[in-house]
Amino acid sequence: MSDYAYDLTKQEAEGKTLRITKGLSAGNIQYPGQPRDFDWTVEHIIGPLVRSGKIGDGVPPYKWDDRKLRYNGVKVTDTEIEIPVGATHFHAGRADMQRDPKLNEYLQEIGLSVFNERYALFARPLGVCVLPITLDGSVFIGERTGQDHPDLLNGVAGYVTFRDPNSLNVQEDLERELQEEFGIAKDELLQSPRLVGTAYHPNNGEMDISFLVRVNKPDTYFSSGDWKSHVSEREHKNLAQLTNLAQVEELLRDGLVQGHKREIMYSTRLALESLAASDLRG
Repeated sequence: MSDYAYDLTKQEAEGKTLRITKGLSAGNIQYPGQPRDFDWTVEHIIGPLVRSGKIGDGVPPYKWDDRKLRYNGVKVTDTEIEIPVGATHFHAGRADMQRDPKLNEYLQEIGLSVFNERYALFARPLGVCVLPITLDGSVFIGERTGQDHPDLLNGVAGYVTFRDPNSLNVQEDLERELQEEFGIAKDELLQSPRLVGTAYHPNNGEMDISFLVRVNKPDTYFSSGDWKSHVSEREHKNLAQLTNLAQVEELLRDGLVQGHKREIMYSTRLALESLAASDLRG
């Protein structure tokens, strides 16, 4: 099985606005008739987990907000991209990632047979990925640190903040991640981020919405290592520079960057595939 798949590509997303709406949470195989709508899940599942101390909500004494929005697919019209979301939590998503791949395949089959939905039994926490393009027409990506997908090449990525979907602005999360991971402030974005699609891991269903954005930073900000002094916590090892489509295509085709073999995060792959010659210097 491939390690990436797309629900939405650049060609389908181009020129359309993004809207997040309330959708379905994960199904319960023991009680298939259990409600799956966002509000019911928050009241009857997420809320009790927070009150019992099993998950955090970001309010002291909890440092982290474990509550997450659950990706429930994508709907495309002539003018709009709609992504309905349910409610889930970090530990449910982590369980999907750590489960035996064969069992995940079995759960997909159960989801299809019981709910007519392949990933009905998966958490699918909603994430965002953005690939910044420098003033000089380069992109920089680096191997991830930490427990989730260590060593995979990645741009900037993180979870979308848990909140009422009707008031959700994904760009706020994108701007936060750019600041935290690469030290790029929101007033250094030279354009509105360009939505290029949604990408996911076919085995465990985890996913990101992918974007490209040009930023007011020269190549030297990254190549000199200056970026390291502007981040609160290192989430990347040293960065690799891509300056033209030939280098991008070599990485996508052969997994080679600067002579080294590397694997790519699914949502970063989609962003790389969406680059045009006009985005880069060569």
